[in-house]
Amino acid sequence: MLRGLHDYRREGALPIGGYGELTRVVQLPDVEEKLAAIDFEPVGNTPTEFAAFIRKETLRWAKLVKDAGGKVE
Repeated sequence: MLRGLHDYRREGALPIGGYGELTRVVQLPDVEEKLAAIDFEPVGNTPTEFAAFIRKETLRWAKLVKDAGGKVE
């Protein structure tokens, strides 16, 4: 583990019909419980927020790889 580096896995859904139904379902108590049992924490943000997160993380990881002497492909 590198100091200051927090590694995690992100899963994202990009539903064609919109986020409303997906957001509603992942907030149901029984679904939240099942997701928590596998260490999955739904965020339920907007498509714009998710896109911003992806951009931010791409830049962060690209810098980490570059600083370590690797190449981003």
